[in-house]
Amino acid sequence: MAKWDARVRYIGTLWSSPQVTAEVRASMKDMESYALNKVQERTPVDTGKMKASWSVKTSDRLIEIRNPMNYAGFIEFGTRKIPAFNCVSGAMPDIEAEFVRNLGGRLADKYGAKGTSGVKKTARLLADARKGVMFAKSKMYQVVGT
Repeated sequence: MAKWDARVRYIGTLWSSPQVTAEVRASMKDMESYALNKVQERTPVDTGKMKASWSVKTSDRLIEIRNPMNYAGFIEFGTRKIPAFNCVSGAMPDIEAEFVRNLGGRLADKYGAKGTSGVKKTARLLADARKGVMFAKSKMYQVVGT
């Protein structure tokens, strides 16, 4: 089985309130289907087993992408004879950008004001979300026997 983890680090004071933590949880949950679709889009298809085998789970600070096929690591990273398809690592920039957009929109909807000042506040919240969210480099683990 191949497993990829991307940990999310939050920087700054915006992340200390329980209300914001709830929005982060909801955004992470939204990312499950988005991440699954992005990874599946990048997966090459021969029989379709690998594409159908992807699974994504999220928690407060973790996106876990798994594929139980024994050759998933070879497809992701390539070999001397097979080019790397970067199914997960290629999808991570899109997943990260969508997470920031989703979270920024949630925070703006919840805490943003109406009118001209609301636009400025929304832009500030989105900028804070962009600065405050960092995806650590995706790590790949080969898990044997599960």
